[in-house]
Amino acid sequence: SFESINIYNNSILLRTTETNTTGDYNISFISPSTSGSYTIEVNTTYNSLNSNQSAILTVDASLPVVTLLRPSNTGWANASNLTFFFNATETNPDTCTIYGNFSNSFTANTTLPNYVSNALSNITVNKTLAERNYTWNILCNDTTSNQAFALSNFTFTLDLTQPTSIRSVSPGNGTVSANLTPLFNWTNTTESFFLNYTL
Repeated sequence: SFESINIYNNSILLRTTETNTTGDYNISFISPSTSGSYTIEVNTTYNSLNSNQSAILTVDASLPVVTLLRPSNTGWANASNLTFFFNATETNPDTCTIYGNFSNSFTANTTLPNYVSNALSNITVNKTLAERNYTWNILCNDTTSNQAFALSNFTFTLDLTQPTSIRSVSPGNGTVSANLTPLFNWTNTTESFFLNYTL
């Protein structure tokens, strides 16, 4: 005949189970939702015979915390093979993957295995990028399958082309003038991502 055992959490009865046909007990239960270490203890009493065994169950219910760093949000970059920098904090780190619209759609690109928690990390995308605006984020997971992106995507503009040269029109080189508010004129540059002139 099958033998039955009672399963308790401290003094609270959780369930009763029986041995299977080979005399083994198989118990499945939902782990606690709060992170921490828990002791699972089995006590067996049969007549005057007693035996006990315990094991430690570690529960990791927290998500990785990801912070994007560079390229900065709404910033600029000038290299077609870009390296992206970030920080991820996690008790049991596993991998991080960069997502971006590097091939138009926002998808996974490159994975960094075994990242170090709370340290500067970086991933170089597996694609030569063209001039345009990009959006990126980092998805990190841990060894217990918890995963999270940074709270917000970052966007940046990739500009690989130097502005064309400009030429001073006036005043001419070597001009001597008593004008305290001179007017400067120059030829315009050709630049797709023009920002400003600095005199």
